[in-house]
Amino acid sequence: MRSKMLKKAVLSLLLVGMLGTTMLGCGSDAQKTDSSGAKKNTSESEKEEINIVIGDQAKYFTFKVAQEQGLFEKEFADDNITVTVENFVDGTSELEAFSAGALDFAIIGDQPAVSAISNGSPLTIVGAYCSNSKGYVLCAADGSGIESVADLKGKKVAATSGTALHQLLLLMLENEGMTINDIEYYSMNSTEYLPAVASGDIDAVVVTEPERTNAINEYNMYQVCDASEYKTIINVILAGNEFLEEHPDVAVRMMKVFEEANTWVKENKEEAIDIVAESGEVPRETLESIYDTTEFSTVFSDEQVDSLMKTVDFLYNQEVLLTKPELEDLFDDTYLKEAGIM
Repeated sequence: MRSKMLKKAVLSLLLVGMLGTTMLGCGSDAQKTDSSGAKKNTSESEKEEINIVIGDQAKYFTFKVAQEQGLFEKEFADDNITVTVENFVDGTSELEAFSAGALDFAIIGDQPAVSAISNGSPLTIVGAYCSNSKGYVLCAADGSGIESVADLKGKKVAATSGTALHQLLLLMLENEGMTINDIEYYSMNSTEYLPAVASGDIDAVVVTEPERTNAINEYNMYQVCDASEYKTIINVILAGNEFLEEHPDVAVRMMKVFEEANTWVKENKEEAIDIVAESGEVPRETLESIYDTTEFSTVFSDEQVDSLMKTVDFLYNQEVLLTKPELEDLFDDTYLKEAGIM
């Protein structure tokens, strides 16, 4: 990095020298002619073309709103910068796109972000997207007799291992003086556990949207409790280090756009839901539930920082991480500060 910056500095000095020589021969005219002989402004004609690709998911609001409201064009139209928002199935597919050099920013859960950074991926958390503890819930099957977390003892319970859902289940059990050994635990993905409930193989599941709405409306399940008394569940804005190093000024401006979009989402509920629902990928009823249980914020609160580090502890204890990172290894607030957001 330092070597690269030194080379850039040397090159800049050489260019300054060449420019000085040119100006001595041509006076103070900072314009040059094109092939037709017409003069054009050098700074405008040589602006670097930058194509920014952002990773999104169907149920998220901010990036879609920024695109639909023209906030990216408003910020970057005069700078030869284009922004594209791409939808991904989940955080894993977003990380794969980062690895392939196909993404510059993304909204992603804190667990995949922490795992990727800690295991060597050249990525940095540059801001928050939201917290959504009320949208992460324990649901029980009708007739299971489960009315509280304490009733899970000896029951068949499903979650997805290594995720916020798994972590939430462990925290719920710990709060009742139990461990995973006090239940029959099944690790399943989101497409498996609701059918398993319907077949009678599972008594309870830890889910988030859209599975929460499906569990209640389609599988005759009921909500026992949510995550609010156990953990703040957060999503973060992740950025590629190469982009941050090459375009730090643009990254600052991106944070301004994200903040503006988040603020608009908070102030325009129905229109924000309309924008996200337009794709048809997530039912409006589910989006309303997501919106009503989400706290949108680009800046990390102390509670969110604490939650991020609890995620580090969880992943380390689960041996997903070989070493335990510090906050500064994961998160760089420079861009939020320079954008005047914090």
